[in-house]
Amino acid sequence: MNIIIENMFFGIVISLIAFELGKIIYNKTKLPIFNPLLTSIIIVIVILKIFNIDFELYNKGGQFINMFLGPATVILAVPLYKQLSLLKKNFIPIIIGITIGCFVSVLSIILLAKIFNLNNDLIISLLPKSVTTPIGIEISNSLGGITGVTVL
Repeated sequence: MNIIIENMFFGIVISLIAFELGKIIYNKTKLPIFNPLLTSIIIVIVILKIFNIDFELYNKGGQFINMFLGPATVILAVPLYKQLSLLKKNFIPIIIGITIGCFVSVLSIILLAKIFNLNNDLIISLLPKSVTTPIGIEISNSLGGITGVTVL
């Protein structure tokens, strides 16, 4: 059993199976609470807990999935580029919306963190919640946050 768990592909396989199960559950229920990503995270956590598998062993392969998040995010720029004329036409409303959204996001994190008396490490880790995972990881790392909390 240890040979399987210690293999770097273990984390990838478990993640993919959990995501597929999450998709099946979502497709059967059609309830937003059963979002495949959220469900797959819960499935992975349950598997790791039931079989007493250390997160570091799981993450040997799981880190390869994170490695592909950066290029996947960049690929999202292609559809945006195809709508460049529409983006230019609505530049001011887009910039205003982004700016207000950023301020509200940061202020809501700080306010809720103070209400719930969270420590500074958690506050810093939660600040980049509104950006894509690869960017959020880098922001959290540069601020000294807890990357795992940022990803979650």
